[in-house]
Amino acid sequence: MNNHQNPYLLLHRNARSENWNAEAIMRAIKEDAHFAKSEETRRKAWEVIGERLAFGIGEVQDSVNLTLDYIGNRELLSAYERVSLICHRADESFFAQQAETVLDAARHGCVVVSAFISSKEREVKRMLMQESLPIIEIMNNGFSTQYHPYGSAYDACMAGRMVQISPWTFCPQSEYRLTREICLVMNELVRVISKAPDNWWKRE
Repeated sequence: MNNHQNPYLLLHRNARSENWNAEAIMRAIKEDAHFAKSEETRRKAWEVIGERLAFGIGEVQDSVNLTLDYIGNRELLSAYERVSLICHRADESFFAQQAETVLDAARHGCVVVSAFISSKEREVKRMLMQESLPIIEIMNNGFSTQYHPYGSAYDACMAGRMVQISPWTFCPQSEYRLTREICLVMNELVRVISKAPDNWWKRE
């Protein structure tokens, strides 16, 4: 089967979700300690995010649903059991427990949702990929017109074990910067998709 015959390798644009809206993005910024300091820091954050959205942040209203692009197995997005992977510095000493709990959940049928931003998150991603476990990956850039997954992500998407999803418009690498604001928005999308709190893995 070539790329064009495999539905999981087709890029889909402008999907909508009632839960992914301006309110979710506002929540990501307002609840961050750094941006809670002043209105000016929040305004600058909106400017950064607005540059990466399909329309200016000033145009966004609470009732507007933002669009999402994706490639891979869409059914993973509506899987019955989804868990989040967000590693916080405050929990760094508990990383081994978090990693094992996430892996165990995936081995028992849960789909892991993460932006895989930190080195710890990327470490868990490598373990998930090695065991061919299902993943929803939030991308830190939009998809170019010629985009396709590469390496192990290509194999995972082709086999239906992965979906890559992005809220962003594509930005050329020469102009690209991964900022705090971008990371906060991606992690908020992780929460929206997984419907799980960051600390779900802290079992008694």
